[in-house]
Amino acid sequence: QYIRMQGDDIEAAEGMEESMSYIEQGKLYHEIFSRIERAEQLDKILNEYADQGIIDRKKQLPRISKFIGKSLKNEVAARWFEGKTNVINECEIVHIDPETGKQVSHRPDRVMVSEDEITVVDFKFGKPKPEEYNAQVKGYMDLLHDMYPDHKVRGYLWYVYRNTIEEVD
Repeated sequence: QYIRMQGDDIEAAEGMEESMSYIEQGKLYHEIFSRIERAEQLDKILNEYADQGIIDRKKQLPRISKFIGKSLKNEVAARWFEGKTNVINECEIVHIDPETGKQVSHRPDRVMVSEDEITVVDFKFGKPKPEEYNAQVKGYMDLLHDMYPDHKVRGYLWYVYRNTIEEVD
């Protein structure tokens, strides 16, 4: 019942049902992380998933809770889930592409706005693709900077299974 992540040192998929594919698992975790604004909401959110039959209360809920709970204690990530900023999960940023003149939509996973700083985080559950993912977050940062020119904008990639966070410059 363990799925060894390619190249990863931890078995983050611990306890997931064999019928749930690696991709389905990542989507589920991504959706759960997207709903969490403050760490203390985790149990409530997971119980909602169990009530809806999305996760098994006895087999999956304890293991998912343990994994996500541990992830939320990451030294950097813990600050993002303290409830001290205005959190916008899965927000849509729409702009006109200057090259094509067409409307383009972007959807960063988590944007946190404070008085003078904006932080954008993209959750990743698969293999790192540094060039592609850095460019994606850098694009979000540029758009947010255009929208909030008086704010400092910071961007991060969070490889959740590996429990590593990389700041994007």
